Amino acid sequence: FVTFWFNLDGELIQRNVMPIVFCLGAIAAAHDWNLTKLDRFAVPFLLVFLLFCGLIVAFEIESRNYLRLLSPLLLWPAASLLSNNRVGDWLASLSKYSFLTFLTHGPLLLLASVFYRKAIPGLPYWMFWVLCPIAVAALVIGMHKITYRYIPKAMSLLLGGR
Repeated sequence: FVTFWFNLDGELIQRNVMPIVFCLGAIAAAHDWNLTKLDRFAVPFLLVFLLFCGLIVAFEIESRNYLRLLSPLLLWPAASLLSNNRVGDWLASLSKYSFLTFLTHGPLLLLASVFYRKAIPGLPYWMFWVLCPIAVAALVIGMHKITYRYIPKAMSLLLGGR
């Protein structure tokens, strides 16, 4: 925690909160935590998450480390709201894109932010926050489909296939 929070690794890890959250997930899995106990808090946790996002947008807060640190704890229970419904089933059908999304969303969001600031400064910031993740997800799904169509063996290897 100390190594990543205070950036003692230098440039090795660009987003210092990510290893902390990843380790928390690993600990939860290794110790068989029953995360479904948090499902009863799904709606309030989701509202808190949305409130944090709204505050970041409203006050143009640059550091999102606390949001990144708390997001898994707030969103794991919220995911239970997607169980046994059409939206959840549709999202589950997109799971094959999740690893590539995990690998590429950070740099793509950064590029989108730079593009937004330079090319379309007239777009309200809140609208950028709403549209950008949707655009990045669509781009990653498109990249996945195209690359698997033309270089399937290389993509399989790059994404963990054997």
